Amino acid sequence: MEKFNASIAYDRHLWEVDVQGSKAYSRGLEKAGLLTKAEMDQILHGLDKVAEEWAQGTFKLNPNDEDIHTANERRLKVRHQPRPPPCLPCIPLSISTSILFPSSYDLRTGGLGRDGRDVGSTRGP
Repeated sequence: MEKFNASIAYDRHLWEVDVQGSKAYSRGLEKAGLLTKAEMDQILHGLDKVAEEWAQGTFKLNPNDEDIHTANERRLKVRHQPRPPPCLPCIPLSISTSILFPSSYDLRTGGLGRDGRDVGSTRGP
């Protein structure tokens, strides 16, 4: 199933957009009081280092990297975050893409509702 879901071969080119989205998400978590400023700064610094690795061509993909977000998150945790904060920005790439590029995501197919919740979810708010 992992091989079926793996999209890293296609979305590896989205590394910069994923890093930008994770940075924005971290800032939002800090603004909402879910991260301290120190935790946010640590994440932002780590994401800058991940971006440097991509830009310099030294980022190494792992066979277990399912998509660009899991690859970046793995690298952030392994290399730049000795103790990841409890709210590490981790949202599925499809949702990340819908947030960054809302016009490219059809809300009628089970995406996010206007209130930001997953339309297809059976869980409460």
